[in-house]
Amino acid sequence: MPAQFDADPVFALFFEAGDPAAIGCEPYRTLVSQLVEAWIDWASEFVGGPLVAEPKPRLRSPSSTAGSYLRQLAGQRKPTAPRSVSGFSGLVDQADVSGALFGTAETREYVCRVDPMAGEQDGELAELGEALRRLAPVDVSVGVRRIDHRDLAEMFDVERSAVERAVPRRQNEFASGRVLLRGLLGTDSPIPVRADRAPMLPAGVVGSLAHDRDFVVAAISTDLRVRSLGIDIEPMDPLASDMQRVILRDDETGIDAHLAFSLKEAVYKAWSSLGGPILDHHDVLLQLGPETFAAEVHRPLTAGSDSDVTSFNGSFTRVRNRCLALLIVNNRN
Repeated sequence: MPAQFDADPVFALFFEAGDPAAIGCEPYRTLVSQLVEAWIDWASEFVGGPLVAEPKPRLRSPSSTAGSYLRQLAGQRKPTAPRSVSGFSGLVDQADVSGALFGTAETREYVCRVDPMAGEQDGELAELGEALRRLAPVDVSVGVRRIDHRDLAEMFDVERSAVERAVPRRQNEFASGRVLLRGLLGTDSPIPVRADRAPMLPAGVVGSLAHDRDFVVAAISTDLRVRSLGIDIEPMDPLASDMQRVILRDDETGIDAHLAFSLKEAVYKAWSSLGGPILDHHDVLLQLGPETFAAEVHRPLTAGSDSDVTSFNGSFTRVRNRCLALLIVNNRN
């Protein structure tokens, strides 16, 4: 039965993408399987548990941004028709975070919290932590944590209630994220969820969060000069040519598509926290240096937007088969 945006926004968006996929239209045909899985994840948060008995692990890839876009459009506010099914994941993903290697702006020293049950330090975790330390300036604290279901025991009731109907994978990401954030903030207090699903950080703190299938990363700052942050982590797995065209503009030649995806995600997180609207990948133009990047947003601001920033500069690095990206927006004064 047909769904209407005003009555059933989730199904309306789902079927809007499903119809062109059924007749072979791109990028809907390529993205439809990830869209279905993301819709299951989203819907399970509202219907009392997972919709499948054992949801299989799924690599968070550029194609899964379709589902994140669906969740953002059809979430806690009145939806509007989507401009593209390939939009960025935005604030929804900023709420999905975790970490265990972290440092402070005061010491710039990283402490590896080794799980006594693990037997030895996680080498990849240590490498990611060191890479983040190199990316971050002294006024930004960063951290990384391997996602671990045992972090569920560390959640406060107000945090647990925010994801009590979510699938287990989402609950684990959320729980590990709270453990990481508390370590970075130096607090034992709960970190609730805002109406936009982002973490409710203390007054005077700006932050950004991201995750892939194994790790979560976070960046925070209490420095008044720091206005916004954007961070991302992505596996550098090969992408199909169809997905490369979704991510890269025609004038972005010689850039790895998965790297471009990660850099544009970091840009979007900083942009959205300043009040910017949803972006498509082609709204962002990248220029790369050896381990730095510049990004220009080519998208008119919507009425009521607080963002007055369209140019961003950041840095990135590769650790094994992963990319890390970080950018900082400073206040002008």
